[in-house]
Amino acid sequence: MLATNAQDVEEVLSTAALAGMCLEINTSGLRRSQRLTYPAPELRPLAAVYGVPVITGSDAHEPHLVGNASAEVPDLRQARFHGRRFEILPLASSRAIAS
Repeated sequence: MLATNAQDVEEVLSTAALAGMCLEINTSGLRRSQRLTYPAPELRPLAAVYGVPVITGSDAHEPHLVGNASAEVPDLRQARFHGRRFEILPLASSRAIAS
């Protein structure tokens, strides 16, 4: 992805950082044959370079899928949203929420 869209991705991450937004790593792809998160894992280090916080989402459409596969992305934490503001939760709290 970065090989063909690096400039666009960097522009989006720069704008997200300025706006105080975070990047959601959607783990639903880990339930599929390709076993990848969306966006691709290669974006996580670049998000860190731009100072964009990263959270996970399971894209659950059924209750038993809430938090699914979040434990498979151990380098991420989760956030609690308060309107458009959010707080990053400690890893221990994230695991408790994902369970």
